[in-house]
Amino acid sequence: MLLSPPEEGSGACPAGMVHVEGAMVDDGGMQGWRADSAEAAQRSACSVWIDRTYPERCLSFDPGRWAALRDSYPRRAMSFCVDRYEWPNKSGAYPWVMVTWPEARDLCSRVGKRLCTEDEWTFACEGEDATPFPYGYERRSSECGLDAPWRKYSSSALAARGSERCSAELGRLWQGKRSGSSPSCASSWGVEDMNGSVEEWTVSTRGGTHPSILKGGYWGPVRTRCRTSTRSHGPGHAFYQQGFRCCKDIASGPRRSVDD
Repeated sequence: MLLSPPEEGSGACPAGMVHVEGAMVDDGGMQGWRADSAEAAQRSACSVWIDRTYPERCLSFDPGRWAALRDSYPRRAMSFCVDRYEWPNKSGAYPWVMVTWPEARDLCSRVGKRLCTEDEWTFACEGEDATPFPYGYERRSSECGLDAPWRKYSSSALAARGSERCSAELGRLWQGKRSGSSPSCASSWGVEDMNGSVEEWTVSTRGGTHPSILKGGYWGPVRTRCRTSTRSHGPGHAFYQQGFRCCKDIASGPRRSVDD
């Protein structure tokens, strides 16, 4: 597997992006509530729970149990480029929030990219071992910026996007980190800030009411795993802990080996 410094691209990808290529655990596009989905199977491998009630949080998963369940599913070949960090994809910058799904889609398009599909996002997070967290099987709350106490928000302040009042409210609510400040929490591909920080808009591949799917969780006490998703918000939704990152198709032509 090829990892490269943040200022470089990896494999066939441009600067600032990571080449993710491999075989993803494929449950046929089932939503997580289905008992035969990979997400539900993974949930059953939790060995230590923080809280079983919604939004459920698992502290530790049993690697052996999950491996046995994981290997009962087929695999699907994946190959794409993904931003190493959340938009604006710059190490040390704060990720953008209060962005709607169409705005995120258009911003990616302006730089020659696109929003990631939810399956691409999942695979960039979990890798070929389909680990529950991007870094493995044990939840790292303080190290990775998870499980901060929930703060009550002002709906009226947030509704005035772009105003000083909204900016002040965002500053009061913010408990995230600058992009790239927790490198030990990166995925096996070297993609950073996928759990914690901010939730990220993706494009639905598993059906449902909306094309706009949120992945990754944020800094609060929520599920914050690779397979989970939030599917209840329409494209026009914008909130204080929601951002995005971009993906890109692999360019045609000669491709650098991941073993180089």
